[in-house]
Amino acid sequence: MELAVESTWWRMPALAVACLLAGALIPARAQVPGADPARAPAASPAGGSADVEADIANCLEVRRSAPARAIALADRLLASARLAPADEIKVQSCLGMAASYTGATERALQAVTRAEALLAAHPMPSEFALRAVSNAGAILHGVGHIDAALDAYRRAYALAESGDEPRAQLVTLVNIGMIHSEELRAYEAAEGFYRKARALAAANDMEDPSLPYNQAQNLLRMGRRTQAATLFADAQATATRAGTALLARRAESQLLALQANADNRGALRGRLAALASVQLALPDVGGAAVTLTTLSQLALADGDPTAALAHAERAAQLSRSTAFRHEHIQALEAQLAALRALGRFDTALAVATELRDFETSLMRAQSMRALADLQARLEDGERTREIDRLVIADQARVVVLQRSQLLRNLALAGIVLLGVGTLAFAAFQRRIRRRLEQLSMVDPLTGLLNRRAASLRLVDGVFARLGDAGNPVRRSTLFLVDIDHFKDVNDRHGHAVGDAVLVEVARRLLAGCRPGDLVSRWGGEEFLVACPLLDLDGAIAIATRLRESVATGAIDVEGGPIEAPRVSVGFACWPFFPSAPQPGGAPRRWQDAVVVADRALYAVKRGGRNGWVGLWGSATSRQTVESFLHDPARSIAGGEVTLVPADLSVDWPTSGPAAASRGDAGAVRGTAFEGSPPT
Repeated sequence: MELAVESTWWRMPALAVACLLAGALIPARAQVPGADPARAPAASPAGGSADVEADIANCLEVRRSAPARAIALADRLLASARLAPADEIKVQSCLGMAASYTGATERALQAVTRAEALLAAHPMPSEFALRAVSNAGAILHGVGHIDAALDAYRRAYALAESGDEPRAQLVTLVNIGMIHSEELRAYEAAEGFYRKARALAAANDMEDPSLPYNQAQNLLRMGRRTQAATLFADAQATATRAGTALLARRAESQLLALQANADNRGALRGRLAALASVQLALPDVGGAAVTLTTLSQLALADGDPTAALAHAERAAQLSRSTAFRHEHIQALEAQLAALRALGRFDTALAVATELRDFETSLMRAQSMRALADLQARLEDGERTREIDRLVIADQARVVVLQRSQLLRNLALAGIVLLGVGTLAFAAFQRRIRRRLEQLSMVDPLTGLLNRRAASLRLVDGVFARLGDAGNPVRRSTLFLVDIDHFKDVNDRHGHAVGDAVLVEVARRLLAGCRPGDLVSRWGGEEFLVACPLLDLDGAIAIATRLRESVATGAIDVEGGPIEAPRVSVGFACWPFFPSAPQPGGAPRRWQDAVVVADRALYAVKRGGRNGWVGLWGSATSRQTVESFLHDPARSIAGGEVTLVPADLSVDWPTSGPAAASRGDAGAVRGTAFEGSPPT
């Protein structure tokens, strides 16, 4: 049984249920709880007996519809069978998802930890690893560990991208968008991920009802009801064609809620009640809870608070699980509104207290930094109490000591207190120093990494390792992006408007990059973008996207919108010549790429701006970067370096130390390149 990719894609006004994306070796389609397609067992990477495979398949089949049964089956498999590593990863994934549905958060986290340890100790094929990491993200998402879930989704996206798995990329983009929309309230950022998912689906002729459904939810939170209704209708139609009854019914519920008005509320209440029964039969407990909450709101608007309370209480009962935490909040809010309408204020106070405590626990669980700060404060309080206990003990001993011993004890107590104060002051200094170091890594205007922080990431981070991976086709790539005529903006509109332009350009560059790419402010109006594992075509596509993302749409500033600036982009790969000796190592390689990209950027500037130029070294050339910089024209003519666009003609300097600087980079002959090149 191939390990399935989990995707958390419904998220009504809030929740965590996981859907199944079929295994990698069969056509993938978003599935729903209780409606998994029948799948023939496929061999695990490490193999396993037919009985074990059948039990694992049964566990995966019922992990949502009968989670207690799935947990018991997983426990029996783990206790009685000598499982191959791949089989145990599947069992732990099943156990973790089922535990998240029953609210057993610790068991779910233990399952994720064990699966990750097995994956690290026993390397698996990339397709299997992708599904294991995606499952881990879905489990963590379901139990509310949002930071860890987002990290797992990003790793899954990188694996899907490197393995050319567009379906898995789409699912992961939807999951990341959901976290930004629902958990982080970053609706515009979520919309960016959904747009990327839509472009990916269109390019690969894919249809997935989870995409329009979750994008509609995000638009609804932004108050764009008409657009949301259109996408809900699209999701319902797509889900019906795909046979995913759960999602089709959820989209139908949302459409009915958006259509409600004073004239049709009575009829809609009947349709929603019937729909909730259908959802419970699927089973879709979370969807039924949301439909009942909507029904409660309509009943209250219709002047029937008794019915509203009954529906809300039923919704709250169904959603009492960490897997349905957001649905539970909505149900409690509806219950509170109905109790107030009935005048039952004592009961309303109890429900309000329950709601407050529940939301507080979720906020603590979702904020890792807040938890760390809270833990530090608790530890400081424990140290203070321990010191108080020592002081009290010293005072008790002083009573029975002779006068001759009193001065010695007081002196000893003074030394102890001085030592504690010294340690506390040293700890305070360390915290302040760490905070200052963090602030020194971020550009205060744009919020991007500054030049120092970006340099450290390029030397010590994933880019340095990938840049030295020796892949002759897919290499790390540096893009230098410079705003054209930025001085004119400051002279014409003032420095406040110039700062606003820099902030907006930074935001648009981030939106034009992939998850995991590095974007930094390199200095003044110049930005640096670093992307791992690109071939030349991919680098051309990103250069085009960076230029176009900045130029799209006017920029709103004080005094009214102004035209978006144009940018020039130069890029180069590293290692620039993978086969050539590199005595400087990884740090020197990325610095060489900066120098070469700077030469390419200057070629754009001399050619009229508003375009891009790239330089790509041959994988077989043995020459050094210094040799290329001394005479670029010879290397390009000899095929050792590719210049893009290919029809661009450049006079490169051939001698002198200034040849390596932008000031003497030569002149471009012919018309400057503008617009999008062929990719």
